[in-house]
Amino acid sequence: HQQQQQSKRRWQEHYVEPPCPFVSTGYTSTLATLLSGQPREDMPPLLLVYLHSPLHRQSTEALRNLLCNGNILNLLNTQSGEGNVICFGANVHTPDGARLRDLFGVVAFPFLALVSVKSTGRRRSPSGGGSGNGGNGDNNSNGDNDANGTGNNNNGNHSNVDLNNLQIDLHLRLEGSALLSPPLLSPSNSTSNSNQIHTHLLATLNHHTQLRTETLRRRLARQEEIRLRQEQDREYQEALLADQLREIARREEEESARREEEEREERERRKVEEEESKLAKARSLLEFAGEPPAGGTVARVRFTLPNGKKVDRRFHPGNNLKAVYAFLTVYFHEEGVELKNFGLSTNFPKRSFSLEEEGEKTLEEVGLCPQAVVMVQDLDA
Repeated sequence: HQQQQQSKRRWQEHYVEPPCPFVSTGYTSTLATLLSGQPREDMPPLLLVYLHSPLHRQSTEALRNLLCNGNILNLLNTQSGEGNVICFGANVHTPDGARLRDLFGVVAFPFLALVSVKSTGRRRSPSGGGSGNGGNGDNNSNGDNDANGTGNNNNGNHSNVDLNNLQIDLHLRLEGSALLSPPLLSPSNSTSNSNQIHTHLLATLNHHTQLRTETLRRRLARQEEIRLRQEQDREYQEALLADQLREIARREEEESARREEEEREERERRKVEEEESKLAKARSLLEFAGEPPAGGTVARVRFTLPNGKKVDRRFHPGNNLKAVYAFLTVYFHEEGVELKNFGLSTNFPKRSFSLEEEGEKTLEEVGLCPQAVVMVQDLDA
C-alpha cells in the first residue's frame, strides 16, 4: 500500500494535464474574436469546429481517443497559441450546436471541420451579435451559448465586425465513419488513426499558415510601397515648394534690381537735367556779362586748373563772382573737362571764395581786380 501511495505521488508530481485548446465563449463571440483585431485584408485564423452528439454511443470514445490524444492536443495548443487556429466545440443539443449542424448539413457524428471565415460586409459599431447568411444564424433569444451547451449569455459589445455577412470556406471535414470506422475504435488502431488525423490537421494548418504569411508579406509590401510613394510625394512637394520659394526670391531680386536701376536712371536723368540747367544758366549769365576788350579798365584773371593748365580771361570789374563761376562751367563743358564741383582760391592774399556767400559781390569787392591768379580745386577729388 505504501508503494502504491508513493507511485501515485510521483505520478501527480510529474504528470501535468495539457490545457484545453477549445474556447469557452459562444459561437457569435468566437467569430467576433476571430475576425476582429487585425487588418481586414489579412487572413484570419482558421476555425476548428467540433460537434458532439452525446446520444451517439461511440462519440465519447472517439473524443477520448482523438481530441484527447497528446499529439493532437499539443498541435492544437501550439497552433492556437501562435494565432493560427481557434478551436470551438458545441453539443448539438445546444442552440450553437444545432445552428452549426444545420449550417454544415451534418448527419453523422462526431463531426470535425477546419474552416476559414471571412467577413464580406462593412465593419460597424458594436451592437451585439447579429444574424446572417454566413452561418451565424438568426439572433437567438438565449444569446451566445458556450461550448458545453449551458446557454450562458456571452453577448458583449467587444467587436465592430459585421457578423451578418460572412463567407465560410471548408478546408477539412471529418465526420461519422471517417472518425468512427470499426478499425478506429479498436485500441490497437487508435494510435494509428490519431496519427492520420494529426497529419491531416497539421497539413491543413501549415498550408493556411503559409497563406497567412504570404498575405501578411504582401500587405506589408503594399504598405511599404505606399509609404515610399508618400515619402516620394512629400519629397516632391518639398522640392516643388523650394523651387517656388526660389522662384519668388528670384523674382523679388529681379524686381529689386529693376527698381534700383530705375532709381539710378532717374538720378542720372535728374543729374543731367540739373547740369544742363546749370550750364544754360551759366551761358546766359556769361552772355549777359560779356568779355571786355583788351585795354581800358578790366579785371584780368588767370585760372590755374588742377592739371596745371593756365587759362586767361578778362572780366568787367563790375561783374560779380557768379560770372567767374559761369565762365569756368561753360569752359569745362566745351573743353570736355570732367570737373563739376570746384572751388576757387588765391595764394596772395591767401583766401578761398564761397559762391553761396560771395556770389553777388563784384570782382573789385572780392579783390580780383585789376588782376589776379585764381587756383581751381576739384572738390570731389
